[in-house]
Amino acid sequence: MSVPAIAATAQRSPASFYTYFDSKAALLTTLAGEAVEAFAAELRAELVSPSPVATLVPRVTAVVWHAYRRELPLFLSSFQAATRDLELEPWHSLRAALTSTIGEVDRRIADAGGSPPPDHQGTASALASMLEMFCFVWLGQGGDDPGLDLDDDMAIATLTAMWSATVGAQPE
Repeated sequence: MSVPAIAATAQRSPASFYTYFDSKAALLTTLAGEAVEAFAAELRAELVSPSPVATLVPRVTAVVWHAYRRELPLFLSSFQAATRDLELEPWHSLRAALTSTIGEVDRRIADAGGSPPPDHQGTASALASMLEMFCFVWLGQGGDDPGLDLDDDMAIATLTAMWSATVGAQPE
């Protein structure tokens, strides 16, 4: 999208764009940064909830799915921009929020008697990648099989089952 198109959508002149942003990347960083902060806050809220450990995986999975549904253009743009600029902050913050939450959930599951994988960081990274890519494929592309209907509940149940099986949790 061009700066004139962005300005037209905002009902402003292209010159006013540069009053607030140095570039389209700066706009993306601002918008995606706000979305990632809200996402991280949602994840933190699940971690402080007094709900049982057994409900953490499905609850966090639901937060991830719904956040990606809501913020897909920003999250996907951040990912794509990060492939060109490894220092792009929103993508690093998104990954950090997701992997640290997964790591904490997995630690709590292990403390409750689950079977944690030997490499917590690697497992958190792999699970985060699985969640993200599944969201990108199904929310952004309509899935691998255009004829298959995958609603929110089924998507969350599928991801919950895979994550739970990885860490030896028993989903409710």
